[in-house]
Amino acid sequence: MKYNVILSPAAQRHLNEINLYQQGIAKSAIKKQLYFQPLVETTNRKPLSAPVDAEPWQYGHWELKDGIIRVFYVVDHVTVYITAVGVKERNKLYVDGKYVNSFFEWYEDNK
Repeated sequence: MKYNVILSPAAQRHLNEINLYQQGIAKSAIKKQLYFQPLVETTNRKPLSAPVDAEPWQYGHWELKDGIIRVFYVVDHVTVYITAVGVKERNKLYVDGKYVNSFFEWYEDNK
C-alpha cells in the first residue's frame, strides 16, 4: 500500500533552508523510506521515545535518518505528515537553523 506524504509548512521551510545537496538527501530518503512502510522500524527509521511528561500526540512521532539529515513525521492511516526536517552535526540537532536540545521541546514551541 502506498502512503500519501505531506510536508507541513514548517517542514517545507526547513527543507528550503538547507543546502541543495542536503535537500537531495532528504527528498531521496523520504521517497525511498516513507511511501511504502513508514511504520516499520529499521536501522534508519525508528519511533521516538517521548518524555514521561509528554502529551499523548507526541507518542506518534517517528525519526528517519539519512547521514546528517533527520526527518520527523507522524502517520495517520494512509498519510505520512512530515513535521520537521533537521540537520545533525556531531551530537547536535539543528531544526530551522537553530540548535534543538529536544525535538519534543522544539515541536511544543513551534506547533
